[in-house]
Amino acid sequence: MDGSLDTSQISQQQTVAILNLKVETARSMLQAYSLTGISAKLTTRGACFCFSTAHEGTYLDTYYLDLFLRNPTRVGQHNIPLFIPLEQLAKKHLQTDLKQFLLVLSHHLNAYASRKYQADRFQEDFGTELVGPLQRNSLCNLLLFDYMTTAGGERLRCNSRLLYADATRWLPTQVDLTCKGDQPPSVQEKLSAHTALFQSTALHEAFKTIQLQEGAPGAGCQRPTHAVKPDANTALNAAARRIHAGKLTSRDLK
Repeated sequence: MDGSLDTSQISQQQTVAILNLKVETARSMLQAYSLTGISAKLTTRGACFCFSTAHEGTYLDTYYLDLFLRNPTRVGQHNIPLFIPLEQLAKKHLQTDLKQFLLVLSHHLNAYASRKYQADRFQEDFGTELVGPLQRNSLCNLLLFDYMTTAGGERLRCNSRLLYADATRWLPTQVDLTCKGDQPPSVQEKLSAHTALFQSTALHEAFKTIQLQEGAPGAGCQRPTHAVKPDANTALNAAARRIHAGKLTSRDLK
């Protein structure tokens, strides 16, 4: 024997080297990602990532994603909602930039959780002030609702449409407010002020301000929020075990 390596041995060494590099890359990102709501636990096949979502200090849902870091890197089990474009994001970033894939996915998840939280709070705090129910889709990026406002000494029904065209944002990109009939300058001024609030402030906070301006009784009373951060490490370890046992369930969304 001349001590040379055959093709299969070289290929195996290259595969191991690539795997080790990916594991080390994932390991080096763990500490940095802890500041962005992403944490991870290395597994025998790759890594289990945990995405913690929050809205202005209120901690919301947690999502898990199992990644196989062998060549090629691929997505394993997860509890990412179906309407989050996970497959498209994986095709675009997963093989070329793992960091970008995780960050963009985190932005999608956090924005969705924030929009859902705002819609829930809006319905809970001000549902009785609306004319009819709040309508929303699964992604909470289109909201429809009607409410009463006063302008020019008249009570007017305002039809509202909030569109969140950027799925990585929790503020609407377009706000359409309309009232039936003629709209004198006083009405247009009122709707412009409301539009500005909806575009720059969380939905339930914007409507609280509107109700205070209208002098609605109880508008300043809202249920308290509790910024209690879950134990990410404990939840992540448990999720990793359930993922690899094939037992990830809806309770992992809590």
